[in-house]
Amino acid sequence: MALLSPLFLGLVLWLISFASFPSNGNLLDSFWIFLIMVYLYSMLVFVIGGILFSFLVDQLLSKLKIHFITYFNQLIVLTALYVFGGLAVNTIFLLILSKGTLFQDLSHTSSLFYYGVVGALVFLYLDEILKKWLANSRTEAGLEIEEQ
Repeated sequence: MALLSPLFLGLVLWLISFASFPSNGNLLDSFWIFLIMVYLYSMLVFVIGGILFSFLVDQLLSKLKIHFITYFNQLIVLTALYVFGGLAVNTIFLLILSKGTLFQDLSHTSSLFYYGVVGALVFLYLDEILKKWLANSRTEAGLEIEEQ
């Protein structure tokens, strides 16, 4: 998941950037350059911070034994947790990169916090989609075996 999420994040950010600032150059070249830049920057954050945060959320929810009435309620709670996590992980990462000078000029760095939120939500929703897809695949495979 941590290796797929930066690719999807790059695609989402490229689409947002292209919609905001259409390029005059080759569209495909700008896509690959942007995707590689985002992937290289965000993969470390996803691998270290994203996996750790996801593990902590899973452990927290299992320890608290929270039972959600519907899957939608669970998704709302997870979305709120991952928005917070995206801000927290990205803040830590940016503090490390800026050597502690991150908060000296927020007018230039405030937009970087959005990347953390978008990245965390991409990670969450991609994870949930893959979990559902795998569960459906297992169910279908089990039904096919029983039918034979």
